[in-house]
Amino acid sequence: MYSAQIGIRVFDQQGYDKIQDIFTNGCLEGVIPLARIYKQRILELPSFTIAERPDMSYTSLYPTDCDHSYSILSGNLQANELYPDHVTRFNEIILDFMQEQGIPGAALTLSLHGKVVYRQGYGISGPGERVMSASLFRVASISKVLTAIGIMKLVEDGRLTLDSYVFGPKGLLPEYRVQQRNKNIQKVTVRHLLQHSGGWDREISGDAVFYKLDERLFTGKLKSLEPTSSEALVHFMMRKKLDFVPGKRHAYSNFGYLVLGLVIEQVTGMHYHEYISCILQKFSISGLKIGFATKEFFHFQEVEYFNNRDPQVLPSVLPHQGLVQPQYGSFFMETTGSYGGWVASAGDLVKILDSLNHSLSGPYILNADSVAAMLERPAYELGDTWYGLGLDTEDGGQTYGHTGAMEGTSTTLYSFQNGFTWAFLLNSWSKDMDLNGLIKYALSTLYAQPDKYRVHMKSSDEEYFITSLNDTQCIRIFLSRDLIYTYFEAMKEKGFIMTSINSMSHMEQVFFNVICDRNESECDWCFYTDVHAKDLDDYMTKIQQNGFFVSFLESYVFCNEILHILVAKTGDPISQRVVYTDNLVLYEKIKEAYYSEGYILKSQSVVEAQGIIAVSSIYDLRQDTIPKIISWLNITVENFLYELNRQTKQNHGLIYVKFYTGKDLPKVSAVWSSNDNSVVLQRHDVSRYGFLYEMKESMRKNVLVKFVNSYMDDGIVYFAAVWEKPKENKTDYD
Repeated sequence: MYSAQIGIRVFDQQGYDKIQDIFTNGCLEGVIPLARIYKQRILELPSFTIAERPDMSYTSLYPTDCDHSYSILSGNLQANELYPDHVTRFNEIILDFMQEQGIPGAALTLSLHGKVVYRQGYGISGPGERVMSASLFRVASISKVLTAIGIMKLVEDGRLTLDSYVFGPKGLLPEYRVQQRNKNIQKVTVRHLLQHSGGWDREISGDAVFYKLDERLFTGKLKSLEPTSSEALVHFMMRKKLDFVPGKRHAYSNFGYLVLGLVIEQVTGMHYHEYISCILQKFSISGLKIGFATKEFFHFQEVEYFNNRDPQVLPSVLPHQGLVQPQYGSFFMETTGSYGGWVASAGDLVKILDSLNHSLSGPYILNADSVAAMLERPAYELGDTWYGLGLDTEDGGQTYGHTGAMEGTSTTLYSFQNGFTWAFLLNSWSKDMDLNGLIKYALSTLYAQPDKYRVHMKSSDEEYFITSLNDTQCIRIFLSRDLIYTYFEAMKEKGFIMTSINSMSHMEQVFFNVICDRNESECDWCFYTDVHAKDLDDYMTKIQQNGFFVSFLESYVFCNEILHILVAKTGDPISQRVVYTDNLVLYEKIKEAYYSEGYILKSQSVVEAQGIIAVSSIYDLRQDTIPKIISWLNITVENFLYELNRQTKQNHGLIYVKFYTGKDLPKVSAVWSSNDNSVVLQRHDVSRYGFLYEMKESMRKNVLVKFVNSYMDDGIVYFAAVWEKPKENKTDYD
């Protein structure tokens, strides 16, 4: 994730005063009124959202029977509670997202500097039932925040320390015998478990909480253990080697938080959920409960959950049930409490997270030192984003919270650096997990802003146009192929030059993401579209004969053909070579041969189609010292991030990147040069609304974009962007 320097700080104290006035008065000197505002209702929010709920008699809009599958969306999605006019666009964005993702129902609570300013329920809870803001939802991994609070309370009370060992004779859980070959397990501390640095990596050895253990694994004193119990799993894990040395790195671990639940029970002598409930009840929060696997025991305010993805059925973990819908019985809710088992309302979650913020008036659920420890950067982390003690932390500790997902549930709970805190809970799986990006974008519609950096959206499926505040950069997102010639001509006429272009094939069409910068040098430039691979050399010759050189090359697939866009501009004469091949072994040999002749790689566009990976690249001849060039193609996003970090530490700048749709996973092509020591900020795997918000914020701050890419993953369009980090802020690389 990219640095806060271009991200999400929207409101300073002055901005906070302005938005408060917008919420209450609808006008303010220097601020454009957004709409007619219901002052009394927004100030008396509880009556606005609860006592004045709309008539619930119109349930005939929804099916009266269903199988809790995707068909439930035959009902109309809408906001179910009264709201002021100026929130209409906000609600439309939420509802558009739900429709796109196949989400039947959602609840939202939003606070600003500790005061609830908006609550809403969207869609349906079940057949004939609407979701309300007070509805209860499974919160999945947001449960880890509650567990972390419980542990920190024990630290405050002096009953354990963050550096207390967990296992072994001197540990908090000595009854779990560590095998001789697994001595590293005795090094695991409470801090490690909270940070997900205990040594278990689910990418290597799987997620332990989903292991299915055979009762024959347990003999002797352990024979009486129920194989599905937490205790049985911990005994089993004592036999397995760790995946890495505790405290050396982060690797998300549900198992680590399962162990923390047992630590709480061991230290307090209470059941885990009873201890957490006692803490919450002191703050008048009594609505949280541990969930159940099946509906028979649901609280009357708990929503029903829906399955919108394959498989439609899974084997039940409960006896004599056979195949069940995944959200009802394919996993034990009752034993997941400390890492994913709580059920809560959005309002209670916001109250809990706000109680950690000591800049508010209180009351506080933990003291300031405990909260500071939860937000502290682990020694092994770089940048301004990390996982602290039970909290995902961004913006150097100014933004924090947690997300969650399980079958039938997607959730987020976040306290944002601009003063907003929100809980957004869904009763179905969301393919697009960037729920915070969605809320940030929706929030950005609630306050006035100059048209210069407003995002202009034709519709949810068409292109977007963004300009920087100082009018030095224009970005067009999802420009269709048939409009690209007209667009290039128009931008050239306005004094801009195309500096980056990225393609994506979607629904048998080709779309482009185009960056145009102000043509300060007033150089001439031209472009060629739909160039076949066999014609690339001829075009290169023509370009050079006319006194131009190729500044950018992009490949794309249209009508089952691989085509290209070439962008060229005038400048000092330079010898260039173009390469196209679908033989990756041959490509590496060509690259080495060109480098030995003094040609350096400039760009490396990749497309994957019909079972082949095709590379189209440009090489420039260098007359002076040849820089070191590092390039990768067809690597995973995770490997790209690792390499980006490594190359940045070696002062090698990123000069080209392309995220593209791979056969199984998104892939990346990238080039670094030792001649470029710029530090970049990057953002990837962000969906439309979150991406548009972040682009808008960077444009507002005149932090210009180097690359914008889009790609498909699991049927969802994602975006990636790269910015050059401002020179005055070249610290804390992310």
